[in-house]
This record gives sequence, structure tokens and C-alpha cells, in this order.
Amino acid sequence: MKKILIAGLSVILVAATTFTAQSQQKVKVTVKTKVENRDDDGGWSNFGGNHVPGTWSAYIEDDRVNIMFTGEDWNTGRMFSLAELGTLPTGNEGTFKITRDAGTVTFKGLFAGGKGNGFYTFAEDAGFKSYLVQKGYSGLDKQLMLAVFFTDINKGYFEYLKANGYANVSNENFKDLAEQDLNRRVFADYFGLFKTESWGHPSLGKVIELREHGVNARFVNSFSRNGI
Repeated sequence: MKKILIAGLSVILVAATTFTAQSQQKVKVTVKTKVENRDDDGGWSNFGGNHVPGTWSAYIEDDRVNIMFTGEDWNTGRMFSLAELGTLPTGNEGTFKITRDAGTVTFKGLFAGGKGNGFYTFAEDAGFKSYLVQKGYSGLDKQLMLAVFFTDINKGYFEYLKANGYANVSNENFKDLAEQDLNRRVFADYFGLFKTESWGHPSLGKVIELREHGVNARFVNSFSRNGI
């Protein structure tokens, strides 16, 4: 049974890789395309280089805010709850912050008509960084710490993984989890998919690989709808 499950995952990954390669030949992938294809809170696009200070633009949709972050040579979109942003500046330029275990993003700008723009800076949390070092993680530059912030990796995150059978997270996997935005909501979707498809308990590396290729419940269901 285990071999069958692994074979099934491999077929899905091959199909996803082929689909991605064909798509990239036809059209240049943008952040908007990633968000639409992955059906989640956002995706990375050319993340690297200097990232603070940077610019931001946003729009409010019901109780959520979609924020596009742009650096010197990268950009990425993320979705936040409106409550997490606190009081937003309207009419006149002002500031607001998002604080998580990994650090604080401070925004300067204004909102009007449900849309906003301005500049932002990121300050990592030294205490949480020390906690990650104590857990054995290295290479924690500001670029990675910002990814940790976006993914909302905190102490509870590791407890969540442990409770779901992933007690040991290597340094390489930790970096991938952050950069692939494998937050708890995304993991919950995968756990539901694994249960529905009887895939058992894939390794953490396999989950990361699925995420990297955009394989999620919607993608797998598309195979079923087409009789595959």
C-alpha cells in the first residue's frame, strides 16, 4: 500500500512539473498568476536582494487586506486579516504595524476608497531569532526572517507540526517552509487532502515538494473531474 501511495504522489508531481513547465513556456509567471493558481494567501516572486525599506500597495476585501510588498528586485503578495492591521490611516498619511513573533513590519502611507500604498520597513525580533538559533537553525538573514514573518512561523507553529507527526524539521526544510509560505492553514488543507486521498503520512520534504509545484486539493480534484 505504501508503494502505491508513493507512486500516486509521484504521478501527481510529474504531472504538476509538466504542467508548470508548459505554462512557463507560454506566459511569464507573475505574482498575480501565482496567487490565482495556488488558491492561497500569496506566493513568492523573485524574492531576494535588498528588501528594506520597500514599497507596499493594498486593497481591502471584506475583513481581509491583500498587500503587495515590493523590494529592489522582488515582489510578493500576502493576505492579512483586517483586525491584524489595527487602525488604518485615512485622509492623511500615517503609520500602522503588523507584529508577529518573527518581527514587526511598520507601514507608512494612507488608505482611500479601500486602497492604500506607501513604504514599509521590517525589524526582526532578536529574541525569536535567538530561539531559532537554539533550535539549530542557521542562515537567518533578514531575507529569511521576513519570510518567517510572512509565513507566521512562531513557537506554536513547531508544536503544531510535532502534533501532526513532524517533530524534526531540518535547517533546509525550515527554510523551505518559510519561503514556500507553508503556514498552518496551508498545512491543514494538505492534511485534509492526504486523508481524503488515503495518502497516509508523506514526509515533510514531500509536502514541500507538492507545495513547490502548486499541487493542492484543487489541483488534485481537477484530475478527478477530468477522469484521471
